[in-house]
Amino acid sequence: MAELADADAVVNTDLTYIREQLDTEMARLSGRRLLITGGAGFLGYYMVQAVLRQNDESGREPVELTILDNFMRGTPPWIARISERSDVKLLTHDIRQPLPDSLGQWTSLSTQQGSQAPMSTGVTPSRPWTPTSTD
Repeated sequence: MAELADADAVVNTDLTYIREQLDTEMARLSGRRLLITGGAGFLGYYMVQAVLRQNDESGREPVELTILDNFMRGTPPWIARISERSDVKLLTHDIRQPLPDSLGQWTSLSTQQGSQAPMSTGVTPSRPWTPTSTD
């Protein structure tokens, strides 16, 4: 039981650090929609929890979070704990398929490994992507 408490403490410390380091970026997301693909995975967990912690602690307008995953490895228990939140929408979907039209317009910031161009995921970019030295 002590090991579990230690693991929870590590995660809590990590999330506090992430929230503090991303405060400026999170402030820009305030009141906007955010889609996290693969949101039920290991890295997705941290991304989701960081946004939810920001929503809970910042005092800003919350980020409307959509978590998209195919749940091929099952549904982790923490998903059930956040599924009733008003700032969370869960969507079972395989990202290899185009996103449902019901999601509206999204911008993809993801890239294929070894590429600097955004992946083709069925997401309609809000502006054309042009390569620059800083991308």
